[in-house]
Amino acid sequence: MNSTQSRNVLPAPKVMGPEYYVSHYLNLIWRWKWYILISTPVIFAVWAVVFIKFGYTRPALESRVVLQFVQGSRTGGPIDNETMHVQKSSCDAFIHSRPFIENIADKLSLRFSVEKYFRSEIFDSVSIDKDASVGKYDFIVEKDGFLVYYSNSKLRINKKVLNTGRLIELSSFLLPSMTLKLTNDFISEPHSFTFFITTQREAVDHVVWYLATKFPGEEDRESSIMTITLKGRDYPLITKVVNEIADEFVAHNSEFRLDAKNENAEILDKQLQ
Repeated sequence: MNSTQSRNVLPAPKVMGPEYYVSHYLNLIWRWKWYILISTPVIFAVWAVVFIKFGYTRPALESRVVLQFVQGSRTGGPIDNETMHVQKSSCDAFIHSRPFIENIADKLSLRFSVEKYFRSEIFDSVSIDKDASVGKYDFIVEKDGFLVYYSNSKLRINKKVLNTGRLIELSSFLLPSMTLKLTNDFISEPHSFTFFITTQREAVDHVVWYLATKFPGEEDRESSIMTITLKGRDYPLITKVVNEIADEFVAHNSEFRLDAKNENAEILDKQLQ
């Protein structure tokens, strides 16, 4: 006798086409339309405020200068590898020394910095005395005039008025221990901005931290290439700083070599006598 065996057959899964998903998500969007309409402007406004307040920063770039100088001993003869290494270490130590950088900071008024703008975009020249007050300064344009406020949270000073004037007469302005001359471009289109005065130590630390020296020509015993690089966000200013460092170093190196020649000449003169 034949017997039949029954079994349950599962239906094949239904394949959804693109039309199903398009209709599904359109229904979801329609269902949440009011929430989307309300939340989107709020999210955009919050993002814009955060971006303007915290996100406006230029990337840090490097400015570099290349120097080539002859390696030699004080007597003018050839030097060995150990002496060359000592001389290169001395060059690096001198460039990073605080007295050397302090001199650069004083000449270029590096205690003075501008927020969100290149310093050269606003100021044609800056003169800062050593006793200039550390803190935050706000230059505010109001109608046909301007005001300069000073703030220092440590001293509990908040927006103390230091200077006022008319924009039509604006070319430069004086603050305690500061003389600031503005550029013609800024005078033609003045706007509000913020600048800071830091301590001498902070200004020097900032330069030393982002300053680097390298000697790519290590294998050459007769001459050497030294590169000096400085990283920062005020591109015209860091270029000016690194060029000033190079000029001061060259002047110091020339003076050192001249002293060595004079010393050698004195030794030879004594020997001849």
